[in-house]
Amino acid sequence: MQLSSMIGSTNGIVEALTAAIDESGMSRSAVQRVMIGTTHFTNAVIQRRGLLRTGIIQLGYPTTQMLPPFVDWPADVRDAVQGTGVILPGWFEYDGREIARLDAAQVRGAVRELRRAGIEAIAVSSVFSLIDDAHERETAAIIRRDKEIVAMVPDLISLVDEATGEPVSTEIVRYGLRVVVVGIPAPVALTTPGVLRVVGPAAFGYDVPFRPLPGRYGGRELRVW
Repeated sequence: MQLSSMIGSTNGIVEALTAAIDESGMSRSAVQRVMIGTTHFTNAVIQRRGLLRTGIIQLGYPTTQMLPPFVDWPADVRDAVQGTGVILPGWFEYDGREIARLDAAQVRGAVRELRRAGIEAIAVSSVFSLIDDAHERETAAIIRRDKEIVAMVPDLISLVDEATGEPVSTEIVRYGLRVVVVGIPAPVALTTPGVLRVVGPAAFGYDVPFRPLPGRYGGRELRVW
């Protein structure tokens, strides 16, 4: 089987594996080994290219302050991911006793700070999570649902390929695709109360007030994430 992909090597690998398993009719649990002939791993791990800006939320405060996130990473790998770490309470002892309760408000604050710093991926690690991973799972749930809204309709929100600048349409957008999000202010005519009832966030089921991007339509202002 030969497949081509224009949506990035990671997604291409996932699509190819999925197609191969589906075509063979075998169970995924029966797969024991996979050989990947690609430079994806080489580019990411050996050459330090194509890595996401990564943050770590370490649940172990105050004990783990002596071993902060990224402490044992090679300096060039840490620099490649532009790693940022945060240490918060929320962990268990080796016998399952809760030592420090998770503070959801602190987690939300840390997530927002990481995102403002340009972090693209967040990993969560808790002390003795092999015994009880409840705090890790709760933190992951907070990360998924507590996403700060930075742009909304009717402002124009567009995706472009991070490497080429080519537009990324809804037909090819996939999870894991490396893109840049561009926001452009809407024309004033689209931001009046009457028109917002038709084209604003509420018209699409979002219970949030419209917050326009700074600047004006037709000007030089645009926001990039």
